Amino acid sequence: MPLPPKEYYTLTEVAERWGVPVSTIQDYLLTDRLEASIFLPRMTFCHFTEQPNYDAMYDDEPKHIYAIDDSTPDSYPTKQGLFCLHYKDIEWDEYGKAILEKEEMYLSLPDVEGYFGFYHDYVLDRDDVIITLSELNSFEAEYGISPDDLAGHQNRQEELAAVTPVQVPKLHTKEKESLLKMIIVLAVEGYRYNPADKKSTVPGEIASSAQQLGLSIDVDTVRKWLKEAASLLPREEQPL
Repeated sequence: MPLPPKEYYTLTEVAERWGVPVSTIQDYLLTDRLEASIFLPRMTFCHFTEQPNYDAMYDDEPKHIYAIDDSTPDSYPTKQGLFCLHYKDIEWDEYGKAILEKEEMYLSLPDVEGYFGFYHDYVLDRDDVIITLSELNSFEAEYGISPDDLAGHQNRQEELAAVTPVQVPKLHTKEKESLLKMIIVLAVEGYRYNPADKKSTVPGEIASSAQQLGLSIDVDTVRKWLKEAASLLPREEQPL
């Protein structure tokens, strides 16, 4: 019995659907070719509506701005559900998390004028960012991605998944150390990895490269092993 398609997709699921790295999906979001959404539980928001700009002193300054009208309780509504997320306004850390500061315009609703922000700081995980099915369908129609293209990619993924995995023997201490040394050499020389960088993009780049080869590896797993491998660098090469 055929089941209806999913309505919401994570960035990883969209990348797998189209056979591209997650970084490509992020690029589409940052360049407004795709629209991100987020499903939020019931909470209080700040509602920004168009207000006169009483601080405007010169002709070239806007006469209206989006601001919170503290004179009305409608400026602090309680809502839940699916919001449009302004992805390019968000700064992510190396762990794929972002702090959305209170009273900043990060959200909107299709049928509501203005923008929304959080009443308190909100910690967002990038894995919670979703793309709706209607947004996927619109993108695929605009760029000529046919059902046959999607089916062909799905078949290739299933073929790769059907391959019997290689049985990796348990490593002895010296063997593990040698592998870690190879990892850090390849990361530093091949990806210009700097263990001192607190917001390195290298773990994500390695995960994306793996995906292009038909392999799946979690970014946090890459980050964990890079950190362990970096501990083997000579002290003068390690971050202070």
